[in-house]
Amino acid sequence: SDEIIEACRKLDDAGLDYRMIYLGGLAGAGKLEASAKKSAAVINQIHPYYMYLTTVSVLPGTPLYRDMMEGKFKEPRKSALKKCVS
Repeated sequence: SDEIIEACRKLDDAGLDYRMIYLGGLAGAGKLEASAKKSAAVINQIHPYYMYLTTVSVLPGTPLYRDMMEGKFKEPRKSALKKCVS
């Protein structure tokens, strides 16, 4: 996160606009609130021109899907995602 903040400050100092994508739910079920708070701490220190919010989608055939099938990743419930972004 320090690298992200430093890079964005350099962009700010150079007068360059940048965009950010926040991908909620990638930490997995049970880790959503802690992950969102850490992300908010970073987001509050940078100044993106545009910020896009989206949530993770586990698609068949991807490494994340394989992790989910093996029990290594548990997708958060949609209600938990909505709570964190509202």
